Amino acid sequence: MRMKKSVIIDAYWQVPRNKGREVLDRLGVILGVTTDAAIRNYINGVREPKISEAIAIKHLFQEYGIKIDWESSVSEETTSTK
Repeated sequence: MRMKKSVIIDAYWQVPRNKGREVLDRLGVILGVTTDAAIRNYINGVREPKISEAIAIKHLFQEYGIKIDWESSVSEETTSTK
């Protein structure tokens, strides 16, 4: 089974190193999870956020000047499955 590419992990790796923990904590609040393992499931693409969560995640990364393009990941997934 092939794991799909996570948009969140691409954005997370662009966060300044000294802000990583802060971003993880804020992601946990947005996603409603409390453990690092649960947060990493979203970061690594094991779980997908709901639309409302995705919007909040997009705004979180925009605060750090990082743009998330959810549409490109969707089009990549649909073309790779054909």
